[in-house]
Amino acid sequence: MTMKGNPVDTEFGGGLQVGDFFFLSAVDTCGEAGEPVGADSRERILFCMKKIQDVLLSAGGNLESLVQLRFYCSDSSPLTAQDIREVLAELIEEPLPALSVIPSGRIPGELMADGIAVILNSTAGCGGCKGCGGVC
Repeated sequence: MTMKGNPVDTEFGGGLQVGDFFFLSAVDTCGEAGEPVGADSRERILFCMKKIQDVLLSAGGNLESLVQLRFYCSDSSPLTAQDIREVLAELIEEPLPALSVIPSGRIPGELMADGIAVILNSTAGCGGCKGCGGVC
């Protein structure tokens, strides 16, 4: 069985829409020249979330559509899951998405993030799945 989906690409990243599910590609905290962005960890989390928001808006969703987020932190990063939850609580109403914080020595900058969103009745369409009965 081949699963079809609709790719979404923006200046900041992209993902794949399959039915009501949107799989977000990783975004990082690096600027155009590859330099780390933001003076502190909070600014870098906000920078990642801005990129994620841009991609989700292009797919017909928003930050409230997120059901899962994964943050990958450099081994030297002092970030904790609680640090990230505090910033997310400023941006997203409860309940917050499921959150994983994964230490990783091989990422550009201090932080990267990816996730899964559910975008109901999206204008992006499903690309052929039969589970929605053609509603999306």
